[in-house]
Amino acid sequence: MQLLYRFLIALLFLPLVVPAQSDEDIYEANRLKKVFTEDRVAATLVEEEFSFDKGRSEDKRSVVMATRSTGINFLSLRESAGIQYYDFYNSFTKITSFKQLEKMKGMFGVKKNYNVGYAIDRSASSSDYFSDDSRVKYFNIGFSGYGDATRVETEKKYLDSKYLTSVYFHSFYPAKEKIIRVKVPDWLELDLREYNFADYKITKQKTTEKNMTVYTFKMLNVPGLKSESRGIGIAYTYPHIVFVVKSFSNDGKKENGFADVGDLYNWYKFLYQKTVNKPDDFKSKVAELTRGKSTDIDKVKAIFYWVQDNIRYIAFEDGLAGFIPASANEVYKSKYGDCKGMANLITEMLKIAGFDAYMTWIGTRHIPYDYTLPSLAVDNHCISTVMIGGKEYYLDGTEKYIPFGDYAWRIQGKEVLIGKGDKYEVKKVPLMDIEKVSCSPKPVFS
Repeated sequence: MQLLYRFLIALLFLPLVVPAQSDEDIYEANRLKKVFTEDRVAATLVEEEFSFDKGRSEDKRSVVMATRSTGINFLSLRESAGIQYYDFYNSFTKITSFKQLEKMKGMFGVKKNYNVGYAIDRSASSSDYFSDDSRVKYFNIGFSGYGDATRVETEKKYLDSKYLTSVYFHSFYPAKEKIIRVKVPDWLELDLREYNFADYKITKQKTTEKNMTVYTFKMLNVPGLKSESRGIGIAYTYPHIVFVVKSFSNDGKKENGFADVGDLYNWYKFLYQKTVNKPDDFKSKVAELTRGKSTDIDKVKAIFYWVQDNIRYIAFEDGLAGFIPASANEVYKSKYGDCKGMANLITEMLKIAGFDAYMTWIGTRHIPYDYTLPSLAVDNHCISTVMIGGKEYYLDGTEKYIPFGDYAWRIQGKEVLIGKGDKYEVKKVPLMDIEKVSCSPKPVFS
């Protein structure tokens, strides 16, 4: 009886929580419904704040770490509506906080935010056949009334700021106001590259706080991204900022970031060297494929077509956010790989055959950048380059039906970064003659 009495007394001091649907929220929903006529849910405010700190990578390298703190106020524009809020992470990022807060009314009319909802955390890959370090965390948020409001607050850490690349103003939901705030400490040289700002009303403010510079970008009435079949990449048209850590000071010493394409290549080379290739595993196959071939072109064709026909392309990320290629022998044995793994296998097979072949990084036509932007945002694909008679030939094993010497439209005219050990070259994939039609079938090699 005494325990029950104590429980009832304690209960009196607990807030009575009921959903709060204020006149303010109804008024805001009425206004936003006229602006975003086709949307069921909108954000009244989206704030993203980026801050930076010094750290160490797993291999004891000095790095710049970044934290993105996000706060979003969502509002229902229908009697019944829902939205799925999500964020991705991988080996180089970590979601340290992921909350959905509901505005509730206590027994004395005091409004507070309460943590509600439960985040779902799972692999971002739909396949069960390989390891994948890409994961997604998300809320399924439901609204039961017009003008219902909720808030999402998250914190995401980038263990290495090289992987903090593009930040967009638009998202999959519309927003009344989007604010991006970047707090740059004095020890950090950060380049904020602005893209596609000219066609949008974006205000920018620069202020100073203790030992740091703060950049605040603001955009109003931001429509949600619309999915269009075969549409060009959003980086061509939508306003966004690319973060480039050029350098930073650590213990009185200047550390390099990505000041130019040379720094970018050195990072790719560092990751590539983590791959241990065992070319003896497929040496006999190379000899078999090139046996009886009298010209260099025929030998390269034999290897290239064999990879096209026998290695299955599977896009996945594994290790260091997907930037380390699988070893050539692993791809050869398993008979599948992503673009990096397939390019690695082609390169190693060509080397065994006595050719000058190189791993090559490239950004497809889906993205608009070139190597004047030293960022991981520039590249989303990997191929192999082989030199024959002083001429470069670009081999993309993921294209199943491309004849040797022809190039898929998605890489034509794009710059490539060719890795040549301690050196590199930036070249451009040729544009094909628009009148050229290849009618002869590709020869089949076993």
